[in-house]
Amino acid sequence: MKALICVSEKEVPNESAAEIARYFVDLSKCEVPLECVAITSVPFSSYKTALTSELKFPIMRHLKTTTELEVGAIPVLETPNTISGLGAALLTECEVRGLKASLIVQYFDCIDNDTVSRLEPVLKVERLAKHIKKPVEVGRQAIQKFLRHSKIDRGNMYF
Repeated sequence: MKALICVSEKEVPNESAAEIARYFVDLSKCEVPLECVAITSVPFSSYKTALTSELKFPIMRHLKTTTELEVGAIPVLETPNTISGLGAALLTECEVRGLKASLIVQYFDCIDNDTVSRLEPVLKVERLAKHIKKPVEVGRQAIQKFLRHSKIDRGNMYF
């Protein structure tokens, strides 16, 4: 099984997201049907809930296509929350093509080195877990180094 990993250092404009998503889905065409996992980070101020006093960081939620089965122990994103951008466009493109896909959303209060460690529950998603060859600590250090040396407007990783 092959994995295509893309990291967006800049926020992709909404008007370009659908075209880029189509490109990635087309790029990954092969004998084995594409299975997509998109991970995005969104400011906590975008999260809508009536129970703000009971929330604890990290807040992670997911959306999935109708053909996707399980996304692990991450709760479903509640109504009336919406997601836009490249992650949402990838999920939509996969839904239209009947492919398995999930979008995992992390709501953050600030992006820092702890943002990486707070994403670790995502690594337990079965589709990602089978691709992980190195210990989580090695991966965490590599991503933290990447964050320190890049100019990420909003952290987005697309698998």
